[in-house]
Amino acid sequence: GKFSSLFFLSLRDCAIDDGRLRQWGEILSAHVCTELEFLDLRDNRISVEGVSGFFAVLTPDALPELKMLHLFTQEGLEGKEEHRGFVSSVRALRDAAHAEGKLLKWKDVTAFREESSEEESEGDESDESESEGDGSSVDEESSLESSYPADESNSQS
Repeated sequence: GKFSSLFFLSLRDCAIDDGRLRQWGEILSAHVCTELEFLDLRDNRISVEGVSGFFAVLTPDALPELKMLHLFTQEGLEGKEEHRGFVSSVRALRDAAHAEGKLLKWKDVTAFREESSEEESEGDESDESESEGDGSSVDEESSLESSYPADESNSQS
């Protein structure tokens, strides 16, 4: 397919809303991306319903190697509790996708990063809400991000 050798796709800050995310799911299913490991959807307008729609249209073989799906910092999510609710819902959707044989290599669900020192000092409560046995953490996420190609020079759409 057209995207068969695509390894990294950054759609960061592309004004993607729920409907457009569903369209991307259709595109990625039609043009199976056998090598895609990283999909960056940060800084868009994606809700839980959009993530659900995206997963619904994906076929089990659409993204067989996807290991990292970045969804944090979506417009419209305000406050720590909304972010936590988003993360929790995305985890449930990921688990449902796994049950359908989709996105089986995607384990980490770190949908946002807490940046203020006040939030970091809260310790266990913050860490638990982000990892819950996934093995994900803010530090792991930061190290993964630093290994990505630069967003601007390697974006492919």
